[in-house]
Amino acid sequence: MASLYKRSGSPYWWIQYNHNGKLVRESTRERLEDELGTKRAQRMRAQKALDECLTNPNCPEEYWDHWVFPFLEDHAKNQLTLDEYKAIWTRSLSEFLHEKQILAPRQLQFAHSREYIAWRSQPSRKGFVPNINTIKSELRVLSLLMSEAVRREYVQFNPFHRLGIRTRPPKMKPEFTDDHLRLIQEQIDQEPEVGKRTFLQNSFLIARYQGCRIRETYLNPMEDVQIGAEGTSGRIHFRIKGGRDHVAPLHPKLVPMFQRLQAAGKTETYALRGVGNSSASSVWSYFFRQHGLLAKLPAGSCFHSLRVTAVTRLARDKTISMAKAMRYIGHGSEVVHRVYQRLHCDDLDDCLHALD
Repeated sequence: MASLYKRSGSPYWWIQYNHNGKLVRESTRERLEDELGTKRAQRMRAQKALDECLTNPNCPEEYWDHWVFPFLEDHAKNQLTLDEYKAIWTRSLSEFLHEKQILAPRQLQFAHSREYIAWRSQPSRKGFVPNINTIKSELRVLSLLMSEAVRREYVQFNPFHRLGIRTRPPKMKPEFTDDHLRLIQEQIDQEPEVGKRTFLQNSFLIARYQGCRIRETYLNPMEDVQIGAEGTSGRIHFRIKGGRDHVAPLHPKLVPMFQRLQAAGKTETYALRGVGNSSASSVWSYFFRQHGLLAKLPAGSCFHSLRVTAVTRLARDKTISMAKAMRYIGHGSEVVHRVYQRLHCDDLDDCLHALD
């Protein structure tokens, strides 16, 4: 079975796999200390393992490597969801199962859920430890796979159904000031990789001015954006949470970007290869850590703070009703919409006049 290993004196991950009955050992050219490079190496191992199963007539069809990727491709509702599933499988689940020599669903037991939590809670080389909510979401993917294994009659029941893991209240995401936004933009401009810089730039601008979620920044400029006559603001179409369609006015500051994309005939706001083998949110998290932004931005800062910022600025503008703000952002619940507001003491001066 394909596996990654460290070779003495080499700065790269090495991979070992079977090809036409011969054992092959080669460098992945992905550096050990590079987290994104490590994830790419893990994806390479998963692909080689899949190739081994597909070309080996003796490989049982129930082995993970034989059916997981095809199932996820059929199950995912869109490309971003598929990429997220694959990233979770590649960077975490398959590595754990491989390390524990759990080749098929029938070997998986309830006790492995606790082992996975302990295994995943170990800090990375850069000291990053995912929180329990992230780990829980990864185990939900494994539970999804086990439910499929039940349907395929590989196992009789799903031991990962309703694990009873208590979710921690998420940290409150802060609002970005203009200075924070300028700082993020400066760091994006310094990004050396063209594909990654395009992803960071376009997703940042769309979320900043439309207040959308990260997965909603992946659009087809030719179909989802209509620019008005002579470059005036037009309309932008999103597929938002729950698979709902949402149409909002296109912010004027996004017009130049979408004009360039449409003139070039682009059918996506950024190429997913710019994201690599990680989920879009993971690339942004790594970007914040890589550029030291977590020490310069408010505690709890992340990409979703852009949505918080948009909602808060709309709430601060007394001329915009909550109904209009919700319609622009795409919120269907006033309770949820209020959760995003970060009004400060200075925003309450009007209350003094009301109580005269």
